Amino acid sequence: MNKLRSNKLFALFAAISSVIIIAGIILFALLGFNNAQDKPNRFAIDVSYDTTVVNGTIGEGDEKEDASAYLEKHVEEILKANGLSYEKQSLENGALTNSAIEVSGQQRTARYVFSPKISRATLEEVCGEIEAFTDTVPLLADGVDNISLNALGSVAIGKAAWRGAIAIAVGAVLALVYVSIRFGVSCGVAGLVVCVHDALFTAAFFAITRIPVFSFAPILYAAIAAFVSVAVWIAVCIKIRNTAKDPENAGIAADALADKSVNGVWKYVVCIAAVVAAIVVVFGLVAAAGTRALVLPAIVGCLVPVYSSLLIGPRVFVPIRKAFDKKRASKKGGYVRKKKKAELEAGE
Repeated sequence: MNKLRSNKLFALFAAISSVIIIAGIILFALLGFNNAQDKPNRFAIDVSYDTTVVNGTIGEGDEKEDASAYLEKHVEEILKANGLSYEKQSLENGALTNSAIEVSGQQRTARYVFSPKISRATLEEVCGEIEAFTDTVPLLADGVDNISLNALGSVAIGKAAWRGAIAIAVGAVLALVYVSIRFGVSCGVAGLVVCVHDALFTAAFFAITRIPVFSFAPILYAAIAAFVSVAVWIAVCIKIRNTAKDPENAGIAADALADKSVNGVWKYVVCIAAVVAAIVVVFGLVAAAGTRALVLPAIVGCLVPVYSSLLIGPRVFVPIRKAFDKKRASKKGGYVRKKKKAELEAGE
């Protein structure tokens, strides 16, 4: 990481980032992200009934059968008569089971899930037929509590991811405040630039490459990139502070300070990003297929900060540091002049 690569080519790196970010914004405005990972909303008919049906029987003699089995058998006959294919699902204590019944207190729900291609209007008509059937059987008319049509989607995980992204972004902002206090405003401002750059660069990457993602995922990846960016930038700031405090570097210029710091820290920055990326890869490989599709693209957000923290952040830091050094020098010069003037006046 020499001065030529970190300084003279800064304009090239800045141009590359600008082109990618601007192109990403344009493509997002025109096409959005490739949300191929999102499954279309599906509809489910829920037939809920109480214990009077669970424990009751219908018919007499050899034709006698459990009321719940009788209900579900006729519901399925109605669905087949309308040419509908379905999938029985069950949630017991919030988890899928191998039965077709959802148990909740004293109420049970038989759920029938349909293809996204089946329209809501068709299923509403089927719900009417099921309700008409249950009204013809006294036990079912009293025991069936509700027949409802519900949309199933990934809303819950989307909301959770949005909340996670917001939490990560807030954490990044607080970390930048810490950087400004601990290492100086010049490091804090440069860190803010790097953080915003990484978030926009990561989101733009997915808009340009059209990698299939969930609709909520790009904002999550951008937040991860911002957080990793702050983490690796803190490593750079620590090196800048230690380099500036070294007696051998007394009076060192801002650009030389940045170059020397980057030369000494780039291996640590790469290691930090590599460890985070490795954790993401391992977690993605052992996760289920749906989770893997969410986790693995986050590698982009782990690697982009290496580029920005070593090649962009230090170059942003230099002019800010120079401005502060110039301001401190002018204040010191003014103080020296005032001191000499006071000494001369005292001597007279």
